[in-house]
Amino acid sequence: MNHKAKLSAREPNHTLSFKVSIDAATSISLDQISFDYGFDEQFHPNDITPSWSLQISQGQARPPTGSLTTISRIENRSRKEKVKLNGLKNLSNTEVTFTLTFHTQEKRHGGLNRSHIVDHILLSGTRLSHFKPSTLLSIGGVSLICR
Repeated sequence: MNHKAKLSAREPNHTLSFKVSIDAATSISLDQISFDYGFDEQFHPNDITPSWSLQISQGQARPPTGSLTTISRIENRSRKEKVKLNGLKNLSNTEVTFTLTFHTQEKRHGGLNRSHIVDHILLSGTRLSHFKPSTLLSIGGVSLICR
């Protein structure tokens, strides 16, 4: 994903969710998710400490949370986050849902002048394709003809 999500609303928590679907003919292992996380403070003079948490429908995230240092003036701050994924090996014929939730330690809501920002989401892992039964049969048939 390479679309900037600017999450701004008058709600205490903001979420960004996406689903990865793996078909029966494929096996993958997911090792890491990385993304740019930031906060855009355009008006409010009071301190705010933006943070995020990650939930996944299978396996575990390490670390499952992160935050920026406290922002006490008008600025746009961001940093690169890298999260290890455990328990997501040899996935096949399944779906995995990733949900990022954004909030602040001070429990202040986002608004028109402050927003959480996430960009450059990258999911890393390895992929192994399986042979389909019909492919195995045709390979066996060619093998018999060649002998």
